[in-house]
Amino acid sequence: MDAPERPTPALPSLRYKAVEAEMRELFLEAGIDAELDPEASMRSNLVTIIAHAWNISGTIRWPRGWCRELMLVLDAAGCEVPSPRVLRWYRSRISESPSAFVNTARAPVEILEQMDLALLGDDAANT
Repeated sequence: MDAPERPTPALPSLRYKAVEAEMRELFLEAGIDAELDPEASMRSNLVTIIAHAWNISGTIRWPRGWCRELMLVLDAAGCEVPSPRVLRWYRSRISESPSAFVNTARAPVEILEQMDLALLGDDAANT
């Protein structure tokens, strides 16, 4: 006796190309706003572009593929390109305490202060 055929569920389609294009546009715009400087430290460029990307998008929780697109923008600007691990570390630390980076050279202090206020608002809403 043959076993009945098991139904095969439809697999979700992954549409990374759309997300890649969205992230590319975000970081290209943020790179222009941040005025990336190949002579500046990696920390300075990362804090600046991440803050500007938050200012544009209103979030720091970007979808999969954001690291690659940010790396491409940094490379095109002639800046030092960190590993994805370093990028995720900076994003994590900035999301926890933006004010910890206000003393970074060229940091957009006003944006970091806005991020701090937004995080305080999010924390108050979650309690």
